[in-house]
Amino acid sequence: MPARLSFAAILLCAIAVCGQCFAQDLNPFGVSAFSATMTSNIPGRGSLSQRIYYADGNSRIEMPNGTGYMLLLMPDKTGYMVMAGHCMATPPMNNLGRNPFNMRGSVKTQNVGSTSLNGHPTTITLITVQDASGKTTTMKAWRAMDLKGFPLRIEIPNSRGTLTVEYQDVSLTTPPATLFEKPSNCMTMPGLPGAH
Repeated sequence: MPARLSFAAILLCAIAVCGQCFAQDLNPFGVSAFSATMTSNIPGRGSLSQRIYYADGNSRIEMPNGTGYMLLLMPDKTGYMVMAGHCMATPPMNNLGRNPFNMRGSVKTQNVGSTSLNGHPTTITLITVQDASGKTTTMKAWRAMDLKGFPLRIEIPNSRGTLTVEYQDVSLTTPPATLFEKPSNCMTMPGLPGAH
C-alpha cells in the first residue's frame, strides 16, 4: 500500500475508533489505562490491526510495520501523525466520533448473556450512553470478567453498518508517559470534516 494511502487509512481508522478521545468525566467501562492489540472493522473501509496505548484520555496508535504512530492528546484536543520522520498536527478536534473509553453522560447497562471469548469468560452487555445534549449511543460489549470488565469486543451500530473493535493481548498497566509526549516541529494539516 503506498504511503499516502496507508497514512489516510490509518488516520481514518484512528478518527473512527478514537474520535472524541477527549471527554474525561464518565467511562462506561471504568478503564483509565490499558494497552492492547486493537482490530477495527469499519463498515466500508475494511479491517485494520494496530497496537494501542491509552491513559487518561490520551491515545497512541501504532501504524502497521512500525512506520509511525498517531497521538490523540489532552488537553488541546489535537491529533499528531508521526510518519517517516515527519509530523502533522490536526486542528483541534471536538466531534470526530465516539470513543467508548471516553464517552461521558448517563449510562444504562443490561447484561444479556455470557460466553468465552479468546479464552476469557465474558459477560455480554448492552450499554446506552446519553450525553449532555441528549444524544444517545448504544453498543454491545463482551466484558472480560478476569480483566476487571475490560471490553474484549465492542459493536457500535451506525448508519453505514456496525463498527466492530476487538482487543487482544490486553494489559491494564498504565503505559509509560513517554509514549504520549507531544511531538515537536509539527506542521498543521487542513481541517478535517467533522473536526468542529
